Amino acid sequence: MLFFRTIALSMMALILLAACSSTPKPIKPQDIPKSSKSEDLNKGSSFYFSGITYYEEGEYEDAEKNLKFALTLGLADPENNKKAHKFLAFIYCASERRALCENEFKQAFDIDPGFTLSPAESGHPMWQPAYDMVKSRIAPVKKTP
Repeated sequence: MLFFRTIALSMMALILLAACSSTPKPIKPQDIPKSSKSEDLNKGSSFYFSGITYYEEGEYEDAEKNLKFALTLGLADPENNKKAHKFLAFIYCASERRALCENEFKQAFDIDPGFTLSPAESGHPMWQPAYDMVKSRIAPVKKTP
């Protein structure tokens, strides 16, 4: 009896470890928005779209994993690349990882020096200060005499 209990506990431990895996869970290809052009889809695209979906569903840990993996694999569309950095910045700011948040905003500005937040995103108390800090470093405000 002890032998079977030990095996059962070992199996449960393996299942729990598998559930904690850090490999991102991409969405199925059929869930990729139909508006995406086929030339914009590449190795990282499914992870990008998965990350956005997880973000919108409030599953920020999965969103972070997928967006980071998408950037590692590469994204063909610069707009998606910029948005991946923006959403990572939001996740990092919301989880009080300010340096990482600022770094992601900086990378978004590196892709597009005119990068702005949408009206719905602007003014958010978690990330607006970090966004403003990075923006001021990128294009310092000129003082008038």
